[in-house]
Amino acid sequence: MKHYLEKELYELLSKDTSIFDALQSASLDGLWYWDLENPENEWINAQFWETLGFDPKEKKHLTSEWQDLIHPDDLEKAKSELEKHLADPNYAYSLIVRYKHKDNSTVWVRCRGMAIRDDNGKPIRMLGAHNDITKLKEFETQLKEAQEFSQLMFDASKDIIFVKDENYRIIKANKAFLDLYPKDLQDRIIGTTTVEKYNTKDATHFLRHDKIAFEIGSSKTLEHIKMPNGSNKIIDTYKVKFYDKDNRPFILGMARDVTERENLLNEVKATNEILNVIAYKDDLTELLNRRGFIKYASRKMKTSSLNDKLSILLVVDLDSFKYVNDTLGYDIGDKLIIEISHRLQESLGAEAIIGRSGGDDFLIYIQNFTDKKQIIKVINNLIDEISKPYIIEDNNITQSCSIGASIYPNIANNIEKLLQCADTAMHNAKSKGKNTHSFYNLDFDNSTQRYNTVDRELRKADIS
Repeated sequence: MKHYLEKELYELLSKDTSIFDALQSASLDGLWYWDLENPENEWINAQFWETLGFDPKEKKHLTSEWQDLIHPDDLEKAKSELEKHLADPNYAYSLIVRYKHKDNSTVWVRCRGMAIRDDNGKPIRMLGAHNDITKLKEFETQLKEAQEFSQLMFDASKDIIFVKDENYRIIKANKAFLDLYPKDLQDRIIGTTTVEKYNTKDATHFLRHDKIAFEIGSSKTLEHIKMPNGSNKIIDTYKVKFYDKDNRPFILGMARDVTERENLLNEVKATNEILNVIAYKDDLTELLNRRGFIKYASRKMKTSSLNDKLSILLVVDLDSFKYVNDTLGYDIGDKLIIEISHRLQESLGAEAIIGRSGGDDFLIYIQNFTDKKQIIKVINNLIDEISKPYIIEDNNITQSCSIGASIYPNIANNIEKLLQCADTAMHNAKSKGKNTHSFYNLDFDNSTQRYNTVDRELRKADIS
């Protein structure tokens, strides 16, 4: 049963043609009525010709008028669709065709119609409508071009790009991703988790970071993996969670092969380590040189600040070492320096930082003393150890030393100052008769100031 408003509308249309005109003007870009018994005659309303840029007055109501403007391929398609519709009323006549605009541009038109049949079912007329869908087609073209460009960028990217579903299966991947696999496997990657292509350790690592991305939204990792093609690679991978229009979760993975970069960085690090060894090593003893000692002792001192223990910096100077060089030669002197460096290392162990300042001076930094008595015991053991006889090329040599000591944190809070104070204390030990030790105290600074004052006054007297 028809709705009363539908019946009312049809009655109005039959009585007032202006309603029909308004309806077609508002909703259609063309209306046509075709005499199938005299097929050269076809009425086409003015709006269709205006859509194509023509003055309707210039056009006759003939099929040839529009057939001259429709794309040849689309004309054949229209004829084929018409034959199917005329033969079968249930076959809808609906297609999209191209017309040439007056300015030679293309107008895309959706053409729909239905045959009007006589009492015997014979088609005698055809009623149809046109809709201008040019803007829609242009948008589709732009969208298609954008999609093709995106796909081109996706496949051309040297970065590895992939998408996984919530079951960790690869549902999309670019060429860089597929190239990680042997060619005979590439066409079987989509739809699989790919973990079976890796060893258990790497596969577990992948899945763990997939889960992290799904749970918290993203994950980032540097992966050291053995690839299915047998190569070893370092992959910098970032995974981010997203949802499709149906609110289903996925992860987008973006990765970069950084194998060359990481290998280069490792080479640089190795080179730097070698250069550091060269820069901070004493050539004769292979101990740290003064620069290296200050660097590593400063680093060690930072850990001392974490507890209440004492640390000590010692400057060890060999007494009258010049006599050895002058009487036995520099070669014997160098060998004696080397022997003493060995004794220091054996006596103090690996926890001590030992360096050679140059000439006949050694530098020592030791931590974790509870009181000064422990420090004195270590110093006395050093003096005894160094004083033991040396046999070098049939020469029996006895060597004493003077040791200056400064305590952290009592005296200073940095290595440079501790070293300066220990050096001052060492000179004080020498002044006391050598083969002994001296701890730094502030009186040394006052004594030095008095000495410098007297020295300046004597220089002024000489000048006057």
